[in-house]
Amino acid sequence: MGMHDKINPQYRAPEIVTQRPYTGACDLWSLAVILFLLLGGKNPFQHSDGREQYDRLKSAMFNFKAPVWQKVSPEAKDFITRLLKVKPEDRMTPE
Repeated sequence: MGMHDKINPQYRAPEIVTQRPYTGACDLWSLAVILFLLLGGKNPFQHSDGREQYDRLKSAMFNFKAPVWQKVSPEAKDFITRLLKVKPEDRMTPE
């Protein structure tokens, strides 16, 4: 069992889930998932069907439709959106 096998798959970036090569950009993905969870109260890809949840994660399909998001700043939502990009090169960087 490798280090990444211990991480909850809901926090893994698509490149890790699909076993493609990955960089530190996967940590920025996980940061966005955690921030989404802290601000919205649930995982951005949460679904009762595990397969659907996996598909949502791989395609970065999430939304801010829940009522709780009406109280969250546009800047916070933009930050999350810029980090939850399927292609690592499209994600915002620390710089």
